[in-house]
Amino acid sequence: MSLRIDQKYFNRFAIIVGVIAITLLAASSIYLHISSKDKFYKRAKREQGQINQSYLKDVFSNDSLRVADYQHKYVVLVFWATYASPSKPLFKELDNYRKKYPDKITIIAASVRDSRPTIKKYLAKNVHYSFHYVFGNDLFYHLEIPGLPTFIVFNPDGKLLYSHAGYRNSSALKKLKAVLEQ
Repeated sequence: MSLRIDQKYFNRFAIIVGVIAITLLAASSIYLHISSKDKFYKRAKREQGQINQSYLKDVFSNDSLRVADYQHKYVVLVFWATYASPSKPLFKELDNYRKKYPDKITIIAASVRDSRPTIKKYLAKNVHYSFHYVFGNDLFYHLEIPGLPTFIVFNPDGKLLYSHAGYRNSSALKKLKAVLEQ
């Protein structure tokens, strides 16, 4: 016995199957994305001491720095890349906070998958903010960060305050703004 679809119903059948397939793909993608963000946060929380103590090589001077070197302030460790377009508006917003609260916040911009010449060219062409620019590949892969840009905020005691993957608008920084305004 063979199962056949009448020609007059085939288009409807194909559309229904297509809609179901697209819905399942979208749902599984959303689930995986949320799951990867959750795993990243748990891993960052578990390894916050290691993140604080990790030496990150400065892009311009080849010196190393650590998040722990700035524990008297809120530290925003931003993982970014020249090809990740949301990095630009995030940098602008973070620079506004840095200017408004210079004694409360430090920004460490950890570049991922970019070479020194690419970073320097990008920063010269775009506005160069007064951040600490470092290479962040090792930490990015170790923490299994789900996308770029992603930022981790540490309080002045070196404890992970929160993290956020992605950037669409300033609402991603609401928590940071709230603590800076206290």
